[in-house]
Order: sequence, then C-alpha cells, then structure tokens
Amino acid sequence: MTCLDGGDAVSEVLSTILMVVVVILLAAIVGSLVFGIWPPMEPSITMATATRSGENVTFMVHGGTDVDRVTNITCWIGGPGAGNEEFPLEAKVGYFEIRRLPEPTRIVIVGTYPDGNSMVLFDEVV
Repeated sequence: MTCLDGGDAVSEVLSTILMVVVVILLAAIVGSLVFGIWPPMEPSITMATATRSGENVTFMVHGGTDVDRVTNITCWIGGPGAGNEEFPLEAKVGYFEIRRLPEPTRIVIVGTYPDGNSMVLFDEVV
C-alpha cells in the first residue's frame, strides 16, 4: 500500500498565489506613480467679474488660460434678453469699466471663442 503525500503541492500553490499577489501589488504601485506624475491640466477659463461699491459696479477682465483665444466678451445688465442693456468688454487682462447701477441687478458676462462656442464667465446679482 502506498501513501500519497500531497504536502509538497500545497507549498507550490501557495508560492504561486503569493507571487501573483506581489506582481499585482507592484503593478498597482507603479501604475499609481506613473499616472500620478503628470501635472493636472489647467482649466480652460477666462475670468471676468462684476463688483459693487455703492452705486457703482466695476466690470473687470482678470485673464485666465484662454484669455488670448477669446474673440468677444459681452456683458448684460439685467441678464440676456430683449430690452436689457448690453455692452462689450475688451478681452485683455486688466481691462475694467465702471457703470452706475443704483439697484442690485443681475449681471451676465459671456465670452465667445473663435470656434463659435460661448462660456458664461459671470452670472450673479450685484
């Protein structure tokens, strides 16, 4: 009568499983390092604000990563729509314009890009 001892096979299976786990862990660590190295992309934005000081509202273009690409910045006093005042702002960093607005009013500033897309830069009651 022969006795089959399977103890050797158990250690081979365990070592194989441990090697697979180690490889997966190393791949996860290397992957997180590689994908974490790249700096985050800067958002494509142009910054424009409207701030109130008494009855005066100052409209200012602060810039941003896409300020050179903006073809037109339009500002609406009272929001976009018929009958509301609309005027352009120059698309250059540091440009500002002051308007007298005695009442709190909704201000909407929209930037237009060469490809025809538009982005709302500011939309608040000031």
